[in-house]
Amino acid sequence: MLQVCSLRMFSQNWTKISNRVAACQKQILQTQDNSTNEIFKYFIKKYNEVRRESHIFEQLNIQKSDTVYILERTDQVSLSLLSTIWTQSNMFSYSSSYIDYGKYNVELVKERYFSKKMLSLAFQWNIEEIRKEEKINQLLPFEMIYLTRIIINGKKSKIDCIMFNDFWNLNHD
Repeated sequence: MLQVCSLRMFSQNWTKISNRVAACQKQILQTQDNSTNEIFKYFIKKYNEVRRESHIFEQLNIQKSDTVYILERTDQVSLSLLSTIWTQSNMFSYSSSYIDYGKYNVELVKERYFSKKMLSLAFQWNIEEIRKEEKINQLLPFEMIYLTRIIINGKKSKIDCIMFNDFWNLNHD
């Protein structure tokens, strides 16, 4: 029993990791030739604030050696930040609704914001297939999604991220 508890209870600096996620997302954004990059930079900053202030990572059941996946997109109409975060053992989604003065209210939700196909490709980290799907089944207007993978090995972590166009195909789900 003590060994099981010790595997689950280890310290990570989640604020630092969230900041590194934002830095990775900004780096990916810089490779995009897009006139709306300033808007995306704003939302990267807001995603980071929401992750840190809501302590969202601490709500996951993260093992000493684990991988955390995050899908994030913005509802351009309501300015809500829609996120799904998961490990191999658990998953949840949360909505971060714009309140006022750049502040967001975070609420855990039961529904998932992304298709089963997208979640599966993200979990497999199948970037090639994601790129195919975004070309074949992209939505109009274009909605950008951030996919982040945090590989945790003890107190060390490695962060990878990509940005892609939302895609949907009714036959997939």
